[in-house]
Amino acid sequence: MSGTIKSIFKSGEKAVVELVIPHFGGTGTVIWMCCYFNNSREVAWKHTGDPIAVTGTVARMSGNTLIIADCHL
Repeated sequence: MSGTIKSIFKSGEKAVVELVIPHFGGTGTVIWMCCYFNNSREVAWKHTGDPIAVTGTVARMSGNTLIIADCHL
């Protein structure tokens, strides 16, 4: 999946990248994703607003946010 970085932060030993993904099915609809990277060095040079493409495993939904585990660039 790909999107625009909303934020990057650490959660324990993992880096978390929050993505904003425009959804074309509805006007103004946005999908949120939190992508958990086991290796924080993978996203060390990324910044808020950068486009990013990641692969990972869908872990669960939390409210209106899709949680993705074991992410890689």
